[in-house]
Amino acid sequence: MHLLTGLCVSQLSVLLHQYAPQNGWGTLITAAFGAFTGGWIASRAFTKRAVVAELNALSAAQTVCFAICNRYVGLKRQLVLPMKQRFDKVQSEHKKFLNTPKATHGAFMFAADFQTLMPPTTPAEALQKMIFEKTSIRGRALVAVVDLVAIIESLRLAIEARTELSSEIRNRKDKTDADIAALYLGIKTSDGHIDERYRTNLEAIYLQTDDCIFFSRILALDLVKYGNALRLRYLWRYWLWLPKMQDADWSTAEASGLLPPNSQYDSWLKGFRTSTMWGRFKARITP
Repeated sequence: MHLLTGLCVSQLSVLLHQYAPQNGWGTLITAAFGAFTGGWIASRAFTKRAVVAELNALSAAQTVCFAICNRYVGLKRQLVLPMKQRFDKVQSEHKKFLNTPKATHGAFMFAADFQTLMPPTTPAEALQKMIFEKTSIRGRALVAVVDLVAIIESLRLAIEARTELSSEIRNRKDKTDADIAALYLGIKTSDGHIDERYRTNLEAIYLQTDDCIFFSRILALDLVKYGNALRLRYLWRYWLWLPKMQDADWSTAEASGLLPPNSQYDSWLKGFRTSTMWGRFKARITP
């Protein structure tokens, strides 16, 4: 492409040199034309390199998003979801226990789950830097990456808090079995206190794992959409024969119920309105 452009410019320069006035003005015109075309070719080459570099950065960022999302889908499938299901089962059994005459005899017996979790290591901060410094994407995607980095840190702290709480409850020697059950389930103890830290911590871990999945996936979707729009904009202008970006296949995770529904994030999603031509025109004429 650059070779063809160079040949055309060279031929135009020859024609201009032949037909330009044979005096100082002719030399000036030829020099000005050469400087203009040289600058145009250099600017075109620079812009093409910049577009290609941004498309490559978008593709890399999408791959990182997929890796991050996949790790939290795995965490939910292997540890967080089974942990929550076991806790919900204990809660259900405790309610049944309270509604039977046996509630007045002995303590509620259950299998406490103090399984230790390890937060996944992810290149979230590198992803944030890549998107902010190497792409020009705006709007929802930037908010998503900031929220993703923040929620990954919050989940890490929640998992650490779970480890401390589990150790604290296991090592309570001054409490009865009923009090241990109360601390575990977040209900009133024999001395009238309610400590909901363990129950709310488990809820936080479950919801924040969903948040990590949602924000990494929504970010990947926005990167694909923006990247393909950028590619289409410059496809014919610069002969960008780069493949279209493709969204990852989430059908297996979705069928397994591991992807949180978008309805769970309606309030967040409604904060970003889709811009239309009529909407932009209306905004201009509205005082």
